[in-house]
Amino acid sequence: MKSNRRNFIEKACLAGACFCGFSSLAAEAANSHSSTGIGEQDDRNLKFMQDWISNLLLNVDENSSQKECRKIMKPCSAAHYDFLEMDKVLAPYVGKMFSTVVGHPVKAKVISSIHRGNDQCKYQIELA
Repeated sequence: MKSNRRNFIEKACLAGACFCGFSSLAAEAANSHSSTGIGEQDDRNLKFMQDWISNLLLNVDENSSQKECRKIMKPCSAAHYDFLEMDKVLAPYVGKMFSTVVGHPVKAKVISSIHRGNDQCKYQIELA
């Protein structure tokens, strides 16, 4: 499954630039332990975890179909969504997202949604 998603994972998440904050938490933990003298083993453990997840993701990507990759990554994405409390983050946009984009009121109807088990999200937008 060679895709932009793979490039994102390799270049952003695995490089420590993911916007979720996981990499900054890991770096903070490593830095706090380094200053206490315990850091060498913790740095080794952090490197092991990064290598382990990197190899796992790359091997899943290289040895699985797109459908299998989606099946594996979907629960991980849901956990990430919950961890980031995205319902709270997106709450101000509920019912207003398309109106904000268009610049005036619209009616939006969900045709399909990944939350309903579909492969993708589709909306019907009616300009008011």
